[in-house]
Amino acid sequence: KQQSNGGFAWFEGGRPNEYITTHIVAGFGNLNKMEVNYKAFDIDVNPLIKKAIKFMDDENLKRFKEFKKDQKSFKEVTYSDGLHYLYARSFFLEQYPMSAELTEMKTAMLKNLNDTKLDISLQQKAMAALVMNRFGMQNEAKIVVNSVKERAVLSDEMGMYWKENQPGWFWYQAPVETQSLLIEAFDEVTKDEKSVE
Repeated sequence: KQQSNGGFAWFEGGRPNEYITTHIVAGFGNLNKMEVNYKAFDIDVNPLIKKAIKFMDDENLKRFKEFKKDQKSFKEVTYSDGLHYLYARSFFLEQYPMSAELTEMKTAMLKNLNDTKLDISLQQKAMAALVMNRFGMQNEAKIVVNSVKERAVLSDEMGMYWKENQPGWFWYQAPVETQSLLIEAFDEVTKDEKSVE
């Protein structure tokens, strides 16, 4: 289903889409983290991932260059797609290092993300904490997780949950995926086993 430029479409015959490509790359990142053995299935996913990452890098660099031209919108460089990009990309930093141009973009994105880290949706906060942690901003990541924990509801019946975790139209408003990312953030960023349980 991958197209020649490395992107994936929502459906066969469609145009390549940045969101769904990023979602697929993040999925492979999570599978790698779980140490899935693709060789057992006689599959080499590395060429697919490499092409998809190039597509993601190119799309984000295009947008970053536009933001740089218009300094007024430069603070918007962490737009939600950019956060999703950094999350997916964070799984593959060693395997596919970022060029100087990508590093400049990443630095700007992380600065703006840090400035807005407490003003974004619940799922974006979980993702932001993971991204900052993986890019060397551990203290900032802990601030986000602790902020999220302060707003949690504890219940014998339902465990730890967030009243604001409601479904919506945007990709970052999916309750099950949000809860999963929160578990990932509590586990990876603060190593808070009690909260994970």
